[in-house]
Amino acid sequence: MAKGRFATDLPQSGLPGLRFRRDTQMWVVGLPVPTSLRATLRNTRGKPLTRLERSTGERDEARARRAYPRVLQELEAELRQKGSQAGWPSTMQEAVTSAVGRIYQEVLASPDLLRSTTEATRSLESEDSQFTKASTQKGSAVLRTIRSPKQLTENKEELGRLIARELLRRQGLNLNGTELELAEKSLKRGLREAGRFGEQINEVGYLAKESEAGKELREAANKPRPVTLREVAEHKIRWNNLSESAIQSHEYALRAWEKIIKKNGLKDISTQNLNHFLEHLSTEGWNGRPLGPDSANGMATTIASLLKHQSLRDGQERTKPIYRKIKTDKRTAKLRQRDKATKKEDVKKALDHAYLNEKDRYRWLWLLLMDNTTLRVSESLSLKWKDLVQIEGSWFFDLQFSKTAEGIRYVPLNDRLEKWLLPERGKEEEYVINNSWNKTKSPKDAAGNWTRLIEKKLKLEGRINPHAFRHGAGGDLGYELPEGLKKKLMGHAGGMTDHYTREDLKKLRAAANVIGTEWEAPVPNKDATRALPELRRAVEG
Repeated sequence: MAKGRFATDLPQSGLPGLRFRRDTQMWVVGLPVPTSLRATLRNTRGKPLTRLERSTGERDEARARRAYPRVLQELEAELRQKGSQAGWPSTMQEAVTSAVGRIYQEVLASPDLLRSTTEATRSLESEDSQFTKASTQKGSAVLRTIRSPKQLTENKEELGRLIARELLRRQGLNLNGTELELAEKSLKRGLREAGRFGEQINEVGYLAKESEAGKELREAANKPRPVTLREVAEHKIRWNNLSESAIQSHEYALRAWEKIIKKNGLKDISTQNLNHFLEHLSTEGWNGRPLGPDSANGMATTIASLLKHQSLRDGQERTKPIYRKIKTDKRTAKLRQRDKATKKEDVKKALDHAYLNEKDRYRWLWLLLMDNTTLRVSESLSLKWKDLVQIEGSWFFDLQFSKTAEGIRYVPLNDRLEKWLLPERGKEEEYVINNSWNKTKSPKDAAGNWTRLIEKKLKLEGRINPHAFRHGAGGDLGYELPEGLKKKLMGHAGGMTDHYTREDLKKLRAAANVIGTEWEAPVPNKDATRALPELRRAVEG
């Protein structure tokens, strides 16, 4: 009978890790992730990875049992690979030495273990007996000796390997084949050193002298685990209370670094690696498409900032890498900046199409909102009706959360938005753009993907992506407005003071009327299933 907690109505294999899943009706093999790795390994949702699992593809228990060794071996190989990418020691030799050192310390710290190991060492040296197994009880390992060599002669090597594998597995190393054979030899040496030291302790007590090999093992055990980039990034995000967009930027930079550099240790941030990282991003990219200079430089800066953050955190002096940023000539940069804004004719086409053809009415409302304000896409999708306030007869969105501190501001509704948006008001906790986008993992990506589809479908020559609306708004504000007023509307640093006077709000509201595209809702055809908002509301009323 299998031990532990399990569903009594499901079949049980009795093999560790082999279980029957109710949802797929398949036998699967699971492997726990060592606690030391859970802080650095993450699943697709960003949560610590506690278990690796793979299906055997079998519904029949007998066939699943036959597939069990193969699947388990594949999982162990996958865990080793993930561990090496997550900041384990750079070589297997270092990893094994550190694991053996921890076992060595564990033996010396426990009188019972030390006594058992000392006896086992004597037996090993006299070749009278052999280790048989390591206890799997949680908390401590118990080594047993068997004084029946006749029964173990044939399986001596196999049993020794089984012991080594179990002890190393408990230290987070799942080894097989040649790696296990080499690790077994290292483990035996470590246990012999512990046993010999135990004999001296029994004979002379405090006068016992630890061997040089034992000191080396203790030093390897106490060697700190390399700090991983993800650990530093998580601390930086919590410490600085970064916004969602900044968090996503860090995630993209880390994923690109891991894919290109294939290392995740803080010590791997070097001039050579950063230069290679930038060159790869600009020529090949990290997801199949080369990045522009600004994006590539931004990713490299994000990675380099982790080194500075950790130095401030622990007080250690670290050499600052000097890497070569990608440069763009000013003329090219200026032309690219000029072409980033939306075109009025493209906006009209997109609004007409969304209004007439999209069943989701919030899509054309979102386009209207983006075109007539200076909102960022993340800001527009996080707005709720409770954020809409009326001051001195004018309507504003009181923006409480933004990408930057300067982005926390009042965003005025111009005449066009007051006409179309105010009649749509819902409950205070409802989103202004109350559709499926806000139910996705990344609402701004959902909105961005939709605008790209619109561009392609309508064959627009210009840009209609979410950020292009902000460039369009900046162009609409033009050069006539005071720079401070423009920066305040856009949510940029260096604008007006943090407090708003009545005069400031009046100026913001007046400036909002120059933003956006002149647009009137098109009249649907007779075959259209939707009516104008005024008619729809009249019917619903």
